Formats: sequence, C-alpha cells, structure tokens
Amino acid sequence: MATAKSTSYPRLATLLTLGVSAVVLCTVLSALLLVDHFAKNYAQKEAEQRLQQVAWQMRDALDQVMQKSVSDVQLLAQLNEIKDGKDPADVRRILDHLQHNFSDYAWIGLADPEGKVLASTKGMLEGQDVSKRPWFIEGKKALYAGDYHPALLLQKLLPYSVDPWRFVDVSIPVYNSDGKLRGVLGVHLSWNWTRNLVQNILVPADKQYAAEIMVAREDGTVLLGPLKMEESKISPNSLMLSRSGKSGVTEEVWEGPQKYLTAYTMSGQARNYPPCNGAYWCASPRMLPWLVCITCSVKS
Repeated sequence: MATAKSTSYPRLATLLTLGVSAVVLCTVLSALLLVDHFAKNYAQKEAEQRLQQVAWQMRDALDQVMQKSVSDVQLLAQLNEIKDGKDPADVRRILDHLQHNFSDYAWIGLADPEGKVLASTKGMLEGQDVSKRPWFIEGKKALYAGDYHPALLLQKLLPYSVDPWRFVDVSIPVYNSDGKLRGVLGVHLSWNWTRNLVQNILVPADKQYAAEIMVAREDGTVLLGPLKMEESKISPNSLMLSRSGKSGVTEEVWEGPQKYLTAYTMSGQARNYPPCNGAYWCASPRMLPWLVCITCSVKS
C-alpha cells in the first residue's frame, strides 16, 4: 500500500517576518529616495540664491565704481585750479593727487578745446593731440562714459602689465569762470579693477560651487571671464535674458553635455548721480549696460 508524500509549508511566523522585512525595506528605500530628492532640490535652490547674490554684488560694485568716477570728474571740473589755472604744474599736481588716492585711474588729463593735452598725470601725453579720441569728442559735448577699449596712445607709456591694458573712460567739458570752454577733462579707468572685484566677491562662492564670473557687453563680447573667452563673442540664453534688465537664474549648457546654473543681471540701471549744477551738467552719461553672468558647475 502506497504511503502519501508529505508536503512542508513555510511557517506563519516566517511569512510574517518576510513580509514585515519587505515592507520595512521598501519604506527605507522610499524614504532615502525622498530625502535624496529634497536634498538635491534644497542644494540647487541654495546654489541659485547664492549665485544670484554674487551677481547682484558684482553688478552693484561695477555701478558704484562708475558712479565714483563720474562724481570725481564732476568735482574736478569745478575746482578753480582746473577751470582757471594757468600753470600746468598746478593742474598736474591735483590730477596726480587723485590718481594717488585711486590707483585704478591709469591716466587723468586736461585737454584744451582743440584737443592738445595741457596737463596730465605724470606728464604722460602732455602736448599731444587727442582730438580724435572718443572721450574727447563726446566729452566736449557733455558728461560722457565710454565703454571698454584697448589702450592706444598710452600703451607704450604705461608700466608693464601681465594683462593687456584696457580702459573705461569718463570725461566732461570744463568751463572757466567766464563761461568759456576751457577744455575737456578725461579719466581712463583701468579694467584691472574688475579683476580685483572678482577676487573679493567670488572667493566664498568659488570655494563652495566652483563658480565663475563673466561680464559682457550687450553685443555678447566677453569683457571679463576665463582668459580663453575674453574679447570673444558668446550668445548664451542667460545673456539674452539679462538684456531685458531682469535678474534670475537659469540652467544652460556652456561646454560639453554638462548643465550649469547661471545667475544673470544687467548693470547700468542705477541713476544715483549728483544733481545738475549748470547747463552742461544736466546731460548725464548713459550707464554702461554690462551683462553679468555667474556660472556654477554644480550638477543640477
């Protein structure tokens, strides 16, 4: 007579243990995925906020230095020694004093109405004709702020610099006490001051996010940034967005497949100039609309 074959089944306690373990494992995995998701979102939002703050800092610093330069030439133009002084040495002494106190002024000079330099810092270009230079042509008409440009007449006279000399100009007409045009006062602001700004502003963000600052013209020409990009033209979406005058943060591809967070803003929107004091003061210069981008290499 054949005996029935016995079949063994898992015990109920074992099944319960396996079930509970599976539930716990799924719960832990879900919690880890949820925490990872929120951690990534938090890290990205924190990076966006920090980058936007750095962009605003750079924009404000650019505007403040330009406003200081405008204020300086306006004040100089009202000094009796500048308006009516006959001795070039007296004028030169005042200009040298200003340059000593603000060394980023690479050159300051006073030219007569025909464009001959009467007096200048360290005597550079004295007696030379600057009548064809934009700072003189425009400064003869009204207060003027000129955009980034290479050194031409001063290149061989200025001290050696690792970075090529580049300037931003501010100029103003000078009238003597009788109301006649005395000449044009011009300041060449060395672009090196922007590099110093970057070093001061970017250090904390650079250490945390490996961030980079770029400053460009409205036409996309890079005025400040990685050396391989400077004075070349770029057209990322962030620059197009910044042209509207708004600020924000966007994701975009700069090089390769990697996406970067980019904070953007536009300088030159401040209008904190001294009040008008005479007919020729009322024409404020256009603020230079530089576009500021801060890129962050953190993966989004």
